[in-house]
Amino acid sequence: MTRGTASEATSTGQCPIDLSKLKPEHREFFQGAEGLIFDYDGTLADSIYVWYKVDEKFFAALGRDVPENHQEITGDMSFVERTQYLRDTHGVTWTPEEMIAHWRATARDLYASEVQPRPGCLRLLACATRGKTAIATSLTRSLLDASLEHTGMISHFEHRTVSSGEIVPYTHKPEPEVYLQAAKLIGVDPAKCIVFEDTLSGVQGGKNAGMKVVNIREAGSDHYRSQIDPLADLCIQGWDDLLLDPVVDNA
Repeated sequence: MTRGTASEATSTGQCPIDLSKLKPEHREFFQGAEGLIFDYDGTLADSIYVWYKVDEKFFAALGRDVPENHQEITGDMSFVERTQYLRDTHGVTWTPEEMIAHWRATARDLYASEVQPRPGCLRLLACATRGKTAIATSLTRSLLDASLEHTGMISHFEHRTVSSGEIVPYTHKPEPEVYLQAAKLIGVDPAKCIVFEDTLSGVQGGKNAGMKVVNIREAGSDHYRSQIDPLADLCIQGWDDLLLDPVVDNA
């Protein structure tokens, strides 16, 4: 079940971002858009390090070091897929429920107390139309809500957030359903939505939903760069790449 309903917003045909605040070379890209959909982990939130810490604490509890390339191998797996991988590949004897409980408890502490917005994202959200922004994430609801409250970003989204774990039947990125549900929450045709994503599976999911996709680069996804670059509609290093410098006269 997702937060909110499709009736919360209706399409107005207006661009969901103040074009005068964007760098001139990016304004045409956003013309014709009516909704903005954001991934959370690594896109809005500087949070990818959390999962390295989660892995470190998990393997420490097992009395082991984190296996080489573990994040690269498991980064796009769901929790359930990851438990099976660990049991099959590394002989972990904990039950799936024990593993997932450990990961969630560790992660929740970090999301609720440490994670910060990525540089420039609050400035961009301040230029966006309230009611025309939504989050589509694979992050579980409890972690998302804790982090949104901690960072203060909840005021930009209220209940317009969708977690893959709430979709029935369950699907995860690169399947498009989480993006389509987010588009319903803001009452916008998917073809008129722009998605912001940092991972290959996220870029693929946004494209599968029929949306334009902006890839905001994140170091954890650099090994997929040769696949992401030709697939995304726009690639940026960070949020400040889109925005005029605050001291620039926007008139």
